[in-house]
Amino acid sequence: MSCRKLIIAGLPMLAFAGVCLFLGLRYMSEYKRFGSRSTAYYSQIAELCEAVLHQHPRPFLGLSPDPEWKGWFRLPHSAVLPPGLRGLRPDVVRVSSNAAYFGFSRTARASWGIVWVQRDDQTNCSALELVGPGERVLCVKNTK
Repeated sequence: MSCRKLIIAGLPMLAFAGVCLFLGLRYMSEYKRFGSRSTAYYSQIAELCEAVLHQHPRPFLGLSPDPEWKGWFRLPHSAVLPPGLRGLRPDVVRVSSNAAYFGFSRTARASWGIVWVQRDDQTNCSALELVGPGERVLCVKNTK
């Protein structure tokens, strides 16, 4: 095989590798960008997560049980989310009796998400947590 044919055959593989690298860097930039927002932003996101829980109360009528997470229910992709959450473009939205999860898995390298969950140690306190490569609590609020 001549050098020219080898180069032409390798171009699609090189382009594919470039696209994968670009998407991987974009994914990490979304994760890092979300993880570096202000406390006020996280407070707003927490309120929107609470609104989703109020929109879909127990017994979760019309929602399908999530096959991957026992005790959770998956919202369909057509579900109406508050604008601030819809703008994040979550790939999956799950709810349970005391939590809401918004997952992002745009690449196969690593998934991440945010979860609004009632704290185990206090029944009137919930936390917004970043889950994925660098888990941390973003916001804690007293709930009614």
